[in-house]
Amino acid sequence: MVQNTTAIILNVLIVVGPLVGVYLGYYLSRRDEKSKRKKDAFEELYYLCLKIDKVVTFGMVNQTTALDISGEGETLDHIYRMRLLARLYYQSFEIEIDKLLDILTNIHNAQVLKQLPDKKNSDAVRQIFVEAQHEYRDHFLHSMQMLEKMIKKS
Repeated sequence: MVQNTTAIILNVLIVVGPLVGVYLGYYLSRRDEKSKRKKDAFEELYYLCLKIDKVVTFGMVNQTTALDISGEGETLDHIYRMRLLARLYYQSFEIEIDKLLDILTNIHNAQVLKQLPDKKNSDAVRQIFVEAQHEYRDHFLHSMQMLEKMIKKS
């Protein structure tokens, strides 16, 4: 009787063992895949922030309207891509992207106002531009630190 019970338990283990192994392998590979996708998304967010910073810094240093966020510009495409990645992988970062878009809009508007022939408000426009530059730099550094922490965690 003991041999029959032992044989039944052994047969059950022989059947169940590989099934458990297959399930664990599948589960662990899916978890690794999700983790890799999330890390890749954070790295792409980081890369897009750097690309935007390059355009913004060029526009501020040269005091040009190189910062095109009013229409179909590359910077706007980067921001939309960032928003999509944040929505999929890092929802709390969407707030940072919205704030970035507001700051970039202020910089763009100040650049456009600076080019108008009316010089009455030139000091006020210059002040708006300088404040927007400082706000952008602070926000950029904060956003990069957030992304660096998320990349290291993932």
